[in-house]
Amino acid sequence: MNKKEAGWRAAAAACLLLGWFLPGALSGQNPGFSAVCLLTALREILMFGLPALLVYLRNEESRQRLRALAGKPDAYSAGLTLLSAVAFTMAGLLVTLAAYFLLRTLGLPSEPPPALLPGNPWETALAALCAAFVPAVCEELMFRGLLLDALAKKMRPGTASLVSAAVLPRCTCRSSPSRCCCSSG
Repeated sequence: MNKKEAGWRAAAAACLLLGWFLPGALSGQNPGFSAVCLLTALREILMFGLPALLVYLRNEESRQRLRALAGKPDAYSAGLTLLSAVAFTMAGLLVTLAAYFLLRTLGLPSEPPPALLPGNPWETALAALCAAFVPAVCEELMFRGLLLDALAKKMRPGTASLVSAAVLPRCTCRSSPSRCCCSSG
């Protein structure tokens, strides 16, 4: 690895660390709905999108893979990714229901915290952009792009897809716990 490539990788690692700490430092005590949406998008961009983009831009071969990633995925990888998303959603629902009924059976309070909801159409549009579009692009770059590509070099494509699909929800929940608690995946 040459100095230029090492610099790209160091910048990617710095972005990841910045994404882990900066949104929390900026959030304050009681951020409003718009601030939560923007901070979620900032965290996704810094933790997943920008590091992946920096790694892709480090050399011409990586840039070619980035261009190929923008194309249509093969049916097998897309199907496994969709299957893992549905399975993650269903598993999250089952765990939530099991915890709810366990707490009720034990007589413990089981009411969820109040939801942070949009107050007007502009906040709804902001939520769609920041909690759906930005994470989708950033996570595709990182997980279907970098991670799946790296795994596919070391194992069979089907196994690589399954491992990548298993890693995605664990990383995204840790990067944005509010998305895991407030959404289905």
